[in-house]
Amino acid sequence: MIRLKILERIFKRITGTGSDDVAYPVFDCYLNQADLCSKKERVNQIKLLDPDGKKPPWHPKMQYRVCDWCRTNDPQTYEMATWREEIHRPAFEFTNVLKKVEAFKRVHKNSFRIRSYPRFSANVSDLEKDLNVLERSEGFIPDIIIVDYADILKPEISGLMGVEKEDQSWMNLGRLAMERHCLLVTGTQATREALDVKNVGQKHTARWIGKLGHVDVMLSLNQTEEEKERGEMRIGIMEHRHQFFLENKHVTILQKPDMGQVHLDSQI
Repeated sequence: MIRLKILERIFKRITGTGSDDVAYPVFDCYLNQADLCSKKERVNQIKLLDPDGKKPPWHPKMQYRVCDWCRTNDPQTYEMATWREEIHRPAFEFTNVLKKVEAFKRVHKNSFRIRSYPRFSANVSDLEKDLNVLERSEGFIPDIIIVDYADILKPEISGLMGVEKEDQSWMNLGRLAMERHCLLVTGTQATREALDVKNVGQKHTARWIGKLGHVDVMLSLNQTEEEKERGEMRIGIMEHRHQFFLENKHVTILQKPDMGQVHLDSQI
């Protein structure tokens, strides 16, 4: 990613600017949408779903309002659903966000550092060199290291290809996390078959499944076209070294990527 795009993504994340679309995904309750709730705390008395159980197109002037009172106060009766609410944010322009970014930097100037490499030009050894430089020159020691992403790292040993290259990359990332006593997060790709399934599992690990043996936790990002349109994504666990898990159990997160907001809210 070129530097300008990196800055644009970061600035959108910090300021929440960047889109003419005012519809933000929010959690609702199915009982509210179906008009099956009789609790006095319900904030809405209008049915959303039609006789076929389908939702109408959203528009900002509709009278229906979301209600998630039970989500906090009576979770056993809450039935998760999502809808949208109108929120207005300024358009994204570099000149308009610089003041906000400068204010953010003054508060968080010691919070994070970014290093950008052309793909396939850096390996874990190169990352370690930059981390050592940051520690010696700025006293910066990270608690979290994010590598985007492991599959396009340069081989640790010149000439390594395929499974051997993958094994060395993932093994050395695990070593780096243990030596630096930090959380190290990276991404990997799924197989082509994963594009057509609702839930991604271990069998959809691309290139080399042995990478599952080098991680403490492997998460899956699941999203159908309908969920993408609604601003939803489901995160599951594909591997966990220390805890019991089920691959088909997910947490739903709400997001608006065009505004740089990858996590607005979440619900198991």
